[in-house]
Amino acid sequence: MADGPGKFIVLDGVEGCGKSTQARLLAEWLETQGQAVVLTHEPGATPLGAELRRLLLQGDAEMTPLTEAYLFCADRAEHVQRVIVPALLAGKWVVCDRFSAATFAYQVWAGGLEQEKFLALDETARAGLQAVPGPETSQGRPDLTLILDLEPSEGMARKAGDGPDRIEQRSGDYHRRVREGFLRYGKHLGGQVAILCAEAEPEAVRGEVLSVLGWGEPPPPTPLSRAYGLGEGEQSTGETPVPPTQAGKPALPEGEV
Repeated sequence: MADGPGKFIVLDGVEGCGKSTQARLLAEWLETQGQAVVLTHEPGATPLGAELRRLLLQGDAEMTPLTEAYLFCADRAEHVQRVIVPALLAGKWVVCDRFSAATFAYQVWAGGLEQEKFLALDETARAGLQAVPGPETSQGRPDLTLILDLEPSEGMARKAGDGPDRIEQRSGDYHRRVREGFLRYGKHLGGQVAILCAEAEPEAVRGEVLSVLGWGEPPPPTPLSRAYGLGEGEQSTGETPVPPTQAGKPALPEGEV
């Protein structure tokens, strides 16, 4: 049994950015360092989640962004309670492929869902994390979210030949907004999120991931991150990210997205 709770690390980003590969490489590296690791993903890491994943990604039914958010957050609530929290309390590291940042980027920023509705759903889904001691988990958040930044067209080119799921089939404009949503999520949460360039080969990106976690030199900001004001070492601005479709709506609570 470990002396204390484990760490909860999320990898996220646009389609084809390599997040699943980097999650696997990080889990393997942590195991070489003697850490017990749970490698998991959203949606679909529990029996209920697998059914929700089928509806969300393989189903042909049209859904509103609110319906999608409900289903993703239902999966998240089950995932947190049945997989993530037990592992963390047992002293294991949890490396997760997708979490809250994805719901913000896809359903809020790209899909137009009202942020207040996202907040209410996501906070409820993450609430079980508060049982885990730690400066972030006790507030219901991962210890760190790593966003792998890549041009959506490049990501889709990497996935050429794979059968696209229901969300991957959406327009290029939709996926460009998804990317912008991830970057805005990172800017607002500051030190809780690191944005890494995912253009390089997997081993080079792996080195940047390990650097952010404290095992190497810090990576430079990505070019688009600079365009969005995400300079190296920048902390939360306190600004609320507001999708273009929601300009003028009430601001979110400080420190939340």
